[in-house]
Amino acid sequence: VFGILLYVVDRSAPKRKEVDDVTALDALLIGTAQAMALSPGVSRSGATITAARWRGLERETAARFSFLLSLPVIAGAGVFKGLDVLETGLPPGMGPPFFWGFVASAISGFLVIWLLLAYVKKRDFAPFVVYRLAAALLVFGLVVTGARSATI
Repeated sequence: VFGILLYVVDRSAPKRKEVDDVTALDALLIGTAQAMALSPGVSRSGATITAARWRGLERETAARFSFLLSLPVIAGAGVFKGLDVLETGLPPGMGPPFFWGFVASAISGFLVIWLLLAYVKKRDFAPFVVYRLAAALLVFGLVVTGARSATI
């Protein structure tokens, strides 16, 4: 459903706003879309990009705003887990792997964001829509055939 909604909104929404043009109402509606990602199967970035496109943000601006909107969520999760690690400590010998995992994650995350922003400057979200529909069909097929339960 959200893949189709992204496709329709991306094709039909006006494209006039940049980051400096985002209003408080835009931010509230896009943030509300982010909260929908608490539901299973709803992509946080997909929901926020769809809402941003619906509010008239350019593709690149919508993606950039979605990534910026994720920062408080990621920072909050990092602080929450960081406090847990400070309290319990890392298992012996896990310091270096933890550090290098953090570095690799940061580098790959920034690289993917950079590539996505470069992509959406010139192209639409159609490949992501196809991915969402293919994933939905796969999950639906697994549930219908009984290979996976719909409740786990």
